[in-house]
Amino acid sequence: MTGCVLVIAEQRQGELNISSLETLVAGQRAAEALGVELVVALPGVGVSPLLEQFSAYRADRLLAVEHAALAPYGPDAYAAVVADLVRELEAQWVLFPHSYQVRDFAPRVAARFQRSLISDCVDLRAEGGELTCVRQLFQGKLHGDVRAQGEGPHFASFQPAAFNVDQLAAAAQPAVVESRA
Repeated sequence: MTGCVLVIAEQRQGELNISSLETLVAGQRAAEALGVELVVALPGVGVSPLLEQFSAYRADRLLAVEHAALAPYGPDAYAAVVADLVRELEAQWVLFPHSYQVRDFAPRVAARFQRSLISDCVDLRAEGGELTCVRQLFQGKLHGDVRAQGEGPHFASFQPAAFNVDQLAAAAQPAVVESRA
């Protein structure tokens, strides 16, 4: 199977959003279930040192996606850069930490592929080689299963604390940060 699971990490003003590490738990589950590569990408300027925080955890590649248009934050620039990365990597699934910034640009990324963003997920299950996202409905009174249809890429964002960083699988050897411009 080709492609990858792509986790888009988030930083603001040089600080990594802890939800990015929590989203990596979902990425590890997804990549293992689909039998594909797991790539973590961090868009921004001067982000390589922040991405090194992921090197202790299982991921096949860590990409610092550096572009002058990404500082300061702007949704159109982020959407363009992330969409280009999704195409380049032929990502099957793109996972985001759910934040105000992600809510701003991730739907734009999904729209470029004529796809929807499955937002506010609280869990991810693998069933028969397919992924099922779990969302809360009616202010958390119910949980609903959402399964993406058709060919990828598919897009999902995960609520803070949906996963615990204690669930992260350790790397057999530290991943090396690659820089992209």
